[in-house]
Amino acid sequence: MNFERDSGVTQRMGPEIPMYKPEFWERVQYLDREGTLEDPEFHCKPAGVPRMGPPSKIVQTPTELILLYARGNTFRVIPIDGRPHDPIKSQDTTWYGDAVGKWEGDTLVIDIVGFNDESWIEWPGWFHSNNMHVVERLTRNGNTLTWNATVDDPDVLLEPFHVEPRTVRLNPDSKATLTEDLPCEERDAAHMVTKERG
Repeated sequence: MNFERDSGVTQRMGPEIPMYKPEFWERVQYLDREGTLEDPEFHCKPAGVPRMGPPSKIVQTPTELILLYARGNTFRVIPIDGRPHDPIKSQDTTWYGDAVGKWEGDTLVIDIVGFNDESWIEWPGWFHSNNMHVVERLTRNGNTLTWNATVDDPDVLLEPFHVEPRTVRLNPDSKATLTEDLPCEERDAAHMVTKERG
């Protein structure tokens, strides 16, 4: 590893990295090394949960929350009416899974199952199985929102992984809008000298 040029050292070697079962470390190393070739997000696929992080805007109705992301013009609809996971949708495997939400005091807790295994937890090749279970927590404190997530995937991880929390400043302007993202068009892969991510 070249520490002088590697901007990902803190993420690769930080205190919070997923602890994979020994038989999967070689795959993690391969995905990290071949990042521009293997990273689904680099090839215009969705980031998935939890990689997409906190939402850019939240719209609430009496029965659901709509999470809007200024990242690929993405949205998620989270029921908050007390329903359990849908027995059919929770067996499907999708990029964003089957989510249900509930309030625990001032914290929104989103429970998600039913993922495909195509997204990554984070970019250094941290993959997951389609049995991943994610719990996101969003807590508002004044004009800030703190987001964190816990990933439980006993198929590939030795223990649950706690994604590093992120705190974002909220825009108090009720007329604020999101800027539309340009469509993703991957044009760089064929011109890369190395497949390794920085």
